[in-house]
Amino acid sequence: MNTRLDVNIARLSHLKWELELEATARGVGQAQRIPSHQDCELGVWLHSRGQRQIENRVLLDQLMDWHRQFHHAGERIATHAQTHRD
Repeated sequence: MNTRLDVNIARLSHLKWELELEATARGVGQAQRIPSHQDCELGVWLHSRGQRQIENRVLLDQLMDWHRQFHHAGERIATHAQTHRD
């Protein structure tokens, strides 16, 4: 398993999902499937190498919590949009 993080890819992936989710919430688009918080590139890194590389545990815990919340919110938006389509 590759546990090296490409920060730009991780950032752009999350930005793309955020834009899709905003459009979905406005009813003008449909979000693609967003992987779980442990399966995207950032999540894989956070749950492996990131555990060793980020020495500040408070910062690591906050980042992991933010990341989990982002993915859960995305799942809720996508599910809501799918169940409330015309």
